[in-house]
Amino acid sequence: MTDPAANFSQMLDSVGFQVICCEARQMSYTFDNANHLAAALAAVNPFLPRMKCQAMRSKYMAELMQQLGELGAELGVGGGATAR
Repeated sequence: MTDPAANFSQMLDSVGFQVICCEARQMSYTFDNANHLAAALAAVNPFLPRMKCQAMRSKYMAELMQQLGELGAELGVGGGATAR
């Protein structure tokens, strides 16, 4: 797996910034279920309100949840949901 902080720091350095400190903290969030996770993601996503069609918003959220699952988020059916 790549180091996002090192990649970002290198990019900043390459365009002339002096990087004093750059870190990517690993965080974990636990939700009661996948619906709560989806609601939290929807609440902070600036693109959802711009999508006029409800079907498009639903498809986008379904794809987002699928991608999270592929990236390692634990989306249990009937259980909890953890996103790292």
